[in-house]
Amino acid sequence: MIISKVLLNDLITNHIKQDNGLNEVLEFTLNAMMKHERALHLESAEGNKSNGYRPGRVYGHGKLLELRIPRDRNGEFYPKVLTLLRSQQAETDKLVSALYGQGLTQRQAGELFENLLAWSPLQLFCITSFRA
Repeated sequence: MIISKVLLNDLITNHIKQDNGLNEVLEFTLNAMMKHERALHLESAEGNKSNGYRPGRVYGHGKLLELRIPRDRNGEFYPKVLTLLRSQQAETDKLVSALYGQGLTQRQAGELFENLLAWSPLQLFCITSFRA
């Protein structure tokens, strides 16, 4: 089925307005991107085939997203989008460590993140205590 960009935009916009809609769209999008990236990888990987999925989680907009991370039989495929998300996580961890190293408490660091990034202190705690 082919959907026009206008219709797709309307569907996504309407879905985002629902409770948890933004996280669901992020989850759908990340899963679709990884699945397509694996398909492209397998086109050029002779003798290699898809080998299902493994579960994974990344931090979305205020909650963890459940991902289906595609695998290949030879273990050669790793989605680029996960590399970007892990880099973002590593940078956040460095920033939080630096803030703690300067003597800020968890509450103070949470307030700083809330002011700068509109994150709640709970979100900061969750993202720094979770590893993808």
